[in-house]
Amino acid sequence: LARYHAPADTFPLNVQSSIALVGNTNTGNATSRSTLVSAGRRLIVTTTDVTDDTGRLLAKVDATFLVAAPRGSTTG
Repeated sequence: LARYHAPADTFPLNVQSSIALVGNTNTGNATSRSTLVSAGRRLIVTTTDVTDDTGRLLAKVDATFLVAAPRGSTTG
């Protein structure tokens, strides 16, 4: 998700992640849904919920990305 919101010729470098495992299942499928929290000039923040087939929360992932220009670039 962060890659789609980073400007062209930049790379979203993950600088912080928080993962809370709050449930478990041994049947069915797990589904993830990511949401863009903020997309600024230098930072992108996302959150992802992982749920089971019944919609029960299994995990929550929060991530912060630094929008980094490639080495040698004059942008950013």
